[in-house]
Amino acid sequence: VYLANETLIAGVESGKVIEIGSTEVIPLEKIVNSKATILLYSGFGNEINNESQLEKLGIECMAIYDWKEKDPLGKAEWILLYGFLSGKEELAKEYMDGLKTRYTKLSEISFERSPNILAGNVYGDVWNTPNGESFVARMIKDAGGNYLFKDTKGTGSLLLNLEVVVLRSDSADFWI
Repeated sequence: VYLANETLIAGVESGKVIEIGSTEVIPLEKIVNSKATILLYSGFGNEINNESQLEKLGIECMAIYDWKEKDPLGKAEWILLYGFLSGKEELAKEYMDGLKTRYTKLSEISFERSPNILAGNVYGDVWNTPNGESFVARMIKDAGGNYLFKDTKGTGSLLLNLEVVVLRSDSADFWI
């Protein structure tokens, strides 16, 4: 598990937060024993294996599609769902209102120059970079950057071979 948030780390260490692994191999017994009432999973693929069995056992399954958002504030609004699910709606609303105010204020700053930005990471021999209609591409634009793959379509990841990235990287001022 790749976690940096101290609250989540403490939750994992105490057993309050559990990792169940990939959606292809769902450990039913582990989930049932956790007494969970809802299972959140990444909506990258199809529905999770054993979803109908889990729902028969009273465990709702909910795909999370935050990665499909086009607007950074749209992605951030998912905090409202988590606030609802955790019984902390008001705290989530306050947080979202403050975030929206700060983001809007920062995105209105003008810059003399827009640095060229290359984003993403390598997995195997494939470079994963945000598509041009993604919330990440929008965030780079709002921060005054010129995202090098801004003209691509879609909200998920653009999968590139390393040669394309190396050729494009010549014009990058920053890699993030």
